[in-house]
Amino acid sequence: HYQFLRGELLLQEGKIDEALPYFEQAAKADPQSAPALRIRLIQLYVRAGKLDEALEQAELGLKTKPNDFQLTQLKAGILATLKRLDEAIAVYQQLLASNPDANEDVYVLLASIYGQQNKLDKAIEVLNELIKKKPQSVVGYYYTAKMYEAGNKVKDAEVFFQKAIKLSASNE
Repeated sequence: HYQFLRGELLLQEGKIDEALPYFEQAAKADPQSAPALRIRLIQLYVRAGKLDEALEQAELGLKTKPNDFQLTQLKAGILATLKRLDEAIAVYQQLLASNPDANEDVYVLLASIYGQQNKLDKAIEVLNELIKKKPQSVVGYYYTAKMYEAGNKVKDAEVFFQKAIKLSASNE
């Protein structure tokens, strides 16, 4: 607990580099540590650009809590950042299968990976699933329009942009 609290105090003072070793020591002292500690450590590793270490912490945390939504989402994001796109897709798909009412970010991030791979139809399919589950999702309509636009399907893009505008008229 001391290591964790010391790390937290240093973080509050904005001393990220100094806080990291305390969180590492806390995690080593308690390998079964709560996801909150792993998540904090992952966030610090990401800030420091230590993505391999962040991924390792996500995987360790998931051994303890295999269905933790936030740890799984962090793992997928780290994999995507490391350009391990197929692995990231698998993790995002797993997240959606186990949490069909997941937040919009999961759908959008999965669709963006498909977009990076020029699999625009697959990206649109994912976003349509979001719209089906959350018909008021401005984000769903907006990013579907962006995918159509990327595929030079301007008329389809216009339809989805119009729906997004209708749902959020004040959104620039």
